[in-house]
Amino acid sequence: MAIPSATDLQTLAQLRRRDEAAYQLLYRAYFPMIERLVVRNSGTPDDARDLFQDTLLVLVGQLDDEDWSLTASLKTYLYAVAHRQWLARLRQQARTERVDGDQLAELAVYDPVEAGESSAAPRLTHWLSRITVHCQTLLKVLFFGQTKPAPTSYKNANTARNQQYKCLQQVRRVADQDQPE
Repeated sequence: MAIPSATDLQTLAQLRRRDEAAYQLLYRAYFPMIERLVVRNSGTPDDARDLFQDTLLVLVGQLDDEDWSLTASLKTYLYAVAHRQWLARLRQQARTERVDGDQLAELAVYDPVEAGESSAAPRLTHWLSRITVHCQTLLKVLFFGQTKPAPTSYKNANTARNQQYKCLQQVRRVADQDQPE
């Protein structure tokens, strides 16, 4: 973790004075980083603009607290605040959305073919044959693009991710059993 630079401290002083130039500097320097975070995690550029504004509000709120001091670089602080807020928004969104079989593929975080592990296909096929049919179907939809038959609808994205985790754990247990001692 980087300590605040002299430039960071100067920017904070300008922000305390509500200097418009400091806000413009923050936007030019750090908005692209926040936009990448949001867009890479199922958001839009508009979501990123909203999130960046909220992040700046948190920073300005902290500046009004006399006991607060920056203990990292301004970049690190803004990223951490934005990241935490974005995750909270995604969790809230997951509570209100229903997830069906077509949306499950968007929850996948690993694609063995893209990772260059196609040589592991025979082992993977063997492991998949030894887990529950439901998990076989779910994992095939998630990782291999199969859509029929689609798994049962889940109440929300969190439930779907939890089921994905449990199914992956089944595969890991089977794979661990196959490892030579």
